[in-house]
Amino acid sequence: MSSEDNPSFMHLGHLHESAEQNPELALRHYGRAIEFLRAGDKARASDELRQVLRYDPDFSEALARLGSLSSGGE
Repeated sequence: MSSEDNPSFMHLGHLHESAEQNPELALRHYGRAIEFLRAGDKARASDELRQVLRYDPDFSEALARLGSLSSGGE
């Protein structure tokens, strides 16, 4: 069965496409990252910051914070 004939595949593709086109998701993930940083959970904050950059690669604040975390800062 090709991907065109598989409704589940088509649905997932649509969801992925929608997420990439929604910059509000980047802001939500950024907010979560800040909350995790405040709680001292650097690993989860890093995960959230990576999600921010997935949805908005030009989100400079997220990039800077992730760089700081990667170098042992924050």
